[in-house]
Amino acid sequence: MGADALDTVLDQVKDKAVVAVEKIDTDIQERVTERARASTRSLLRTTLFSIFPLLVLVGLQKLI
Repeated sequence: MGADALDTVLDQVKDKAVVAVEKIDTDIQERVTERARASTRSLLRTTLFSIFPLLVLVGLQKLI
């Protein structure tokens, strides 16, 4: 009887722990995805701002 009660309590605690770990895992995954998107946007923005002056110089050279 005591062992059955202990098993029941352990199962309940294990279930709650699994739910908590899954929630933490989901939260971490969302944060990583958000940072990856921000990094991609930053890389694209930096690339565009790096190419733009070159295009201006090429355009000015053709005008002159």
